Amino acid sequence: MLADEAGQLRAIRHVVAPQKTRPCPPSTLADATATRSLAGGSGFDRLAAAGLEGAQAGERNTHATSEGRSRPAHARAADLVGTQRRLRAGIPGRRRPDGVRRVAAAASGVQIVRATPPADLTDEAYERWARGEVDRWRSDVLRPPGPLDRAAREMQGRINRLIPEKVHATVTTVIEGMTRTILTGADLTTAPALIGASLAERDRRALAAISSYRATAAVEGGVTGAGGFWMALADFPALLVIKIKLLFDLSAVYGHEADHFEERLFILGLFQLAFSGAEHRAAVFHELEGWSARQHPADFEHFDWRAFQQQYRDYIDLAKLAQMIPVVGAPIGAIVNWRLLERLGETAMNGYRMRWLEG
Repeated sequence: MLADEAGQLRAIRHVVAPQKTRPCPPSTLADATATRSLAGGSGFDRLAAAGLEGAQAGERNTHATSEGRSRPAHARAADLVGTQRRLRAGIPGRRRPDGVRRVAAAASGVQIVRATPPADLTDEAYERWARGEVDRWRSDVLRPPGPLDRAAREMQGRINRLIPEKVHATVTTVIEGMTRTILTGADLTTAPALIGASLAERDRRALAAISSYRATAAVEGGVTGAGGFWMALADFPALLVIKIKLLFDLSAVYGHEADHFEERLFILGLFQLAFSGAEHRAAVFHELEGWSARQHPADFEHFDWRAFQQQYRDYIDLAKLAQMIPVVGAPIGAIVNWRLLERLGETAMNGYRMRWLEG
């Protein structure tokens, strides 16, 4: 009996850890083990069968890829290359614990998502892609304020209530005069509206313009931040000029004449959309939807300059206060201005895409 048990133990060791030189053929051992199990074999036989099954499964995983190269079972699919390997999607419709929806698989079977405008698409295919970008942007714009946003808005509201009404009125008058002057002067240096181009070509030109203005704003923020308190004060009107001029250029890129008053109202709407709190931003967005199909005022009589200046000031005040700190004011000013122009550019591009797709 002891001899039989010892022989069975040797068979198990042979199955679970096969020799490197002459492994036992899996099919032969499987047949023998299965036969003995059916015939009422001992527990050693059933354990040997389980060990064989695990060994065969491991062999299949080892040779899962072409040419017999081994890879772990959790490795990425072999058809993903380059940036696609970092952008694989999960199960369509599944939400992660942080609430972000995973991306559904692409029609081609390669599960990726592109963050930049794709190349070599037909005009119709590009517009379908742009529509998806606009839908994503709409969701971001209309997202309700979170706890931090509400807390910050409440604190800013308390500060605004402490400021005398005469100060608010004075600031509103100054911002209105400055903005109206910039709107008048910006049109004089803006190129004619681009006619006959596709949406893909307009997006390409818009991205180039945003990149140029973003670099200009970063340099301006660095210089004024390095100059101390008084130079930092000069950053406010200088940055406002850069932002308005960018919006005028993007208006021309997307085929609109910025000398028309309704286009200037749309530009101010995009400005507020980029630099407002969540509640005011949602209201402005709904005003911009279907813009070309509605009639608009012919002057600024009913424009809310108080909300315009207060929302903008509340949005940038903390960052601009940090820009006045000695030594670190220069890098802070450069980074803040870069990000402000990036946000404005993204908002304007999607706003004009929305008008294009609305027809």
